[in-house]
Amino acid sequence: MPYFNIVAETNENTVVTEYEPVRQRSDAYQSEAALEKEFIRILCEEGYTYLPIHTEEDLIRNVRKQLEELNSYKFSDSEWDRFFNDVIANKNEGIVEKTAKIQEDNIQVLKRDDGMSKNITLIDKKNVHSNILQVINQYEVSTEEGARHDIKTIGMVFVRTLRQMDIGVEGITKFSLNQFSGRYMLHILARFTSYVNVRMGNPSHFEEYVDRKRQGNTYDIEHILPDKYEDYKDSFTDYEDFEETRNQIGNLILLTRDKNRSYQAMNYSDKVQKYAGDNVLAQALNDNAYHNNPKFLEVANEYGMHSIPVFDKTSISDRAEIYMKMASDIWNADDIKKLAGGWSDEEEKQLFKNVKGREFTVGYANRSWADALKYGFLSANLGGSGKSIYNVQFGDTVFCHVAGSGFVGIGECTSTAVSMKNFMVQVDGVPTPISDAPWLSEDSKKQLDPNKEVFIGVTWKKYVTDPADGYWEKGMTSVPLVAYMLSDKTTHDKVREHFGYQDEG
Repeated sequence: MPYFNIVAETNENTVVTEYEPVRQRSDAYQSEAALEKEFIRILCEEGYTYLPIHTEEDLIRNVRKQLEELNSYKFSDSEWDRFFNDVIANKNEGIVEKTAKIQEDNIQVLKRDDGMSKNITLIDKKNVHSNILQVINQYEVSTEEGARHDIKTIGMVFVRTLRQMDIGVEGITKFSLNQFSGRYMLHILARFTSYVNVRMGNPSHFEEYVDRKRQGNTYDIEHILPDKYEDYKDSFTDYEDFEETRNQIGNLILLTRDKNRSYQAMNYSDKVQKYAGDNVLAQALNDNAYHNNPKFLEVANEYGMHSIPVFDKTSISDRAEIYMKMASDIWNADDIKKLAGGWSDEEEKQLFKNVKGREFTVGYANRSWADALKYGFLSANLGGSGKSIYNVQFGDTVFCHVAGSGFVGIGECTSTAVSMKNFMVQVDGVPTPISDAPWLSEDSKKQLDPNKEVFIGVTWKKYVTDPADGYWEKGMTSVPLVAYMLSDKTTHDKVREHFGYQDEG
């Protein structure tokens, strides 16, 4: 029997969601209302806060509150009116233009009442954990055209924003606790703990983990490796290395305040015995968790969890990798796309057709350039920096660079990254997976790992057919990564001039 589980509780509202111990997927038809309800339920399980907003006034009030908290600044009413009308709700901008503002110009200038200027961050792209995730029911706004932004539209905007964030989930392995990151660290550790709870078919408890104002025993951040350098110095280069590593996320879990304080003076060998009776990620350090616990073992095996009898620097690194794997599943753009009902490449391209694309250098090494031209693609292996190719979106300009040869072509991205088996090309007018299509260099195709190679579609505008004719000159910039943007546009400007390429439109 389902029951109601608190997702978030504040002085202003209490958020509940219907909780069902077993997640179920249905292939049957779902109405839009049912799809919306399921979408919100799953997001709340993943740590989003549901807000019962039903009026435009409530929506605007919440936007003001969140911006004030993010920027540690209190707007006067007149300042807010100016900023809201000029930046947030500019009548000359639609949803696409506003999305572009968040992605490309996320720091806006506020003219204060005293005549001074202040930068206001709309979304923190460098420290993504500073942002709070909220969800509301579809909000309908009547316009002259009767337009309504449904779940699919919101999903497309959200997914595009996720993919264009300056930092990926791999950055979490170096996320550290300090005087500024404390509340964000608490939030993210709560997300991991609640995620495992839900995967095991248990209540989330997310709201309990993050609520520092509730009465009773709140949660604190526990350092697994105690502050005893002399006892653990053999694992570290020096005291500075010990202190720096000890504050990294791999050494952190949540514990109730009373236990956190009582365990502080204990060595790890003593603490780990106490962890056996605490939350699931604390239990995971103790061997008892891996006996007669099939629901936990399923999650543990998936993410490589294991008991740790002796905790050292390597253990911190290993646990950070486990957190990163979980983060990849929790904040997965492809899953959000499915939850929002999915959409075609053409639908996404149409929505963002008026958004100015960004510029990427994409490294393309040890692969067939002739086939990249023939079928219109670039590809990368997901190992190393290969995942960065996911950042390239529809409409972005691609400057293809081959190490040792220089720049070999300029093109426009026509489809975002998908696996080799799902990337389709035309063969005699028939849509065919690139893995099944005939290549000019079959040997090059055979060298690719179909389980790790991902492809983006590219319409080539200017190019050389032989990589040996690539363009390079002293003073240009390249980085040993797969896909990246350059803050200094000099290199791309030189490549444009060399190839005689002018941006369209």
